[in-house]
Amino acid sequence: MRMIKDYRAITNGKYRLACNVLIPVILGIILALVDAVVRNGYVTVVMFGFGAAFMTAIEIVGDYWGFGAICVKGCLGMDYLKTSTKGKAMLQNALMADLLVRPVRIAICMALVAVPYGIMVGNPVRLLCLSVLLTANLSVWALNITRYVQSVQVMSVLSMLAYGASGAAVIYITISSGLQKFTWLIVAALAVLLPVGIYVTRRHMYRKVEASYLDID
Repeated sequence: MRMIKDYRAITNGKYRLACNVLIPVILGIILALVDAVVRNGYVTVVMFGFGAAFMTAIEIVGDYWGFGAICVKGCLGMDYLKTSTKGKAMLQNALMADLLVRPVRIAICMALVAVPYGIMVGNPVRLLCLSVLLTANLSVWALNITRYVQSVQVMSVLSMLAYGASGAAVIYITISSGLQKFTWLIVAALAVLLPVGIYVTRRHMYRKVEASYLDID
């Protein structure tokens, strides 16, 4: 509970509402409706690809407005926390909560996309797991780069590159006859990589918070 309270205290309410609820739900519903209207097996796969692509881009751009370039010296933007003895722990809790909520909101979006697939094609679990884990990994690992970026233009370019990479990966792995049989192996690898990414990114962010208190890079 402490982590959730600190996350809510650090982040803007509009940011949380948009990134954690509105965007995943609205995007998931739109893609599901397109899938349901077109009613084509290949389109259902493409919708998963679009879901992964859009969520990856949104995760990267959205973080710019949530936490910004907090890894850059002098750009933490939360110096008021240093006036409190609990400020450091509060920011660390918020950063950890942010890492944990990312897979959840991605899963919400992709679960909505999976509904028409499950009705028209069959069991969506494999494709759902692939798209969620791939997108979540990109979202978490990308923070180690994007939180050094201060330019919104550069951030937009990075989000577009990640957009193409995640969408293409989901579609290609799903339709490629050579990779289909390895899908569950890829999913297992991504499932292992995600907690590793959360741990590495957490340590990275914590070190930057500590450094900001000591005025070092």
